[in-house]
Amino acid sequence: MNDKIKKSIPVITFHKVDPSFEWGVTRVTPRQFRKIVKNIKDHGYESINLSEVFQNRENIPDKPVVFTFDDAYESVYEYAVPVLKESGFSAVFFVITDFVGKENLWDVNLGGLHFKHMTWSQIREVQKSGFEIGSHTVSHADLTRLDKRRVKREIFESKDKLQQNLGTEIKYISFPFGRYNDCVIDLCREAGYKVACSYWVHKEDEGKNFVIPRRAWYLFDPWFMIDSKLGNGFAGKIEEIKLRSINFFSHGTALLKPAVKN
Repeated sequence: MNDKIKKSIPVITFHKVDPSFEWGVTRVTPRQFRKIVKNIKDHGYESINLSEVFQNRENIPDKPVVFTFDDAYESVYEYAVPVLKESGFSAVFFVITDFVGKENLWDVNLGGLHFKHMTWSQIREVQKSGFEIGSHTVSHADLTRLDKRRVKREIFESKDKLQQNLGTEIKYISFPFGRYNDCVIDLCREAGYKVACSYWVHKEDEGKNFVIPRRAWYLFDPWFMIDSKLGNGFAGKIEEIKLRSINFFSHGTALLKPAVKN
């Protein structure tokens, strides 16, 4: 598959799929998620895994889409996985290894609201069902704010722990808050990752086929936003601007909890 086709494949990401109230916007409700998936399917899109994109598979569907889930929340296992299975869709789940089966104490939980992450048994179950697993580092710290020794631990140890618990090679990593720099990229390559997910690609990394951009779906996003989330036209450009604005406010978590370990 040529690089032009790879670049045209839309990659979307979710965080929580949860009916519970929280002050943040990084979730969608189960009802909202079901409508999103149905709408994408009704528009003729077919879900593929990252491995199908980057192993030069030639028989990619005419309208492919990649689903990704950052943080691997238990609510995703409960509410999103059944919907994906019903639709014949696949996905990649990015796991924070120090918080498997634990609450999201790495996050700034306004009002004392906490959300649990998937357990190892749940992660193994979705893996056996054909879903892919990737690293979301050890503790969800902003990698660009850490020294090289700590960055290496976040990148290498999360990969090793996932491989030990799942018995398979971990090829993909998602950067917390979508942030990375040259040091992060160099260490990811050294660790053996094949692909890294961010929200956008730095200009100097374009064309290198290592960091791929994604569009995130949030609570306030209508379920029918196909053009904005999956397209590359004017609506897509507006979506990128919105995503950068939202991402700016995530600096709060990165500053207040830069190195939480449970």
